[in-house]
Amino acid sequence: MNRPDLDVITDAHALRLLFEGRRAVGVEYEWFGSVRQARADVEVIVAAGAYASPQLLMLSGIGPAEDLELMVIDVLEGLPVGHNLLDHCTPALTFFTDGGTLARIVHEACGVEWVALVVV
Repeated sequence: MNRPDLDVITDAHALRLLFEGRRAVGVEYEWFGSVRQARADVEVIVAAGAYASPQLLMLSGIGPAEDLELMVIDVLEGLPVGHNLLDHCTPALTFFTDGGTLARIVHEACGVEWVALVVV
């Protein structure tokens, strides 16, 4: 936190990356109702997580051209951003056991069968 080349801004929402030509130079963000910009001296690192990173790239014009055009976003670079993203939804399950543990499910197939029975 004491580095002169680091600014940490909390409670902000990234809106899009800023480009000069094909080079990312910063980010536009909303902070308490006002739109601001942060510009990088050296590099921009996109580290917004599995969902927000592709979203931020697409909002910035990097992504599947046909999808961006549907959303009226100017295409900077047509790339398959987010195409390998898989959602691993897991239903919230509650297990009841009179043994106090589910550790007795030792065989993977048995566990899958058991969970499938509980879900159904």
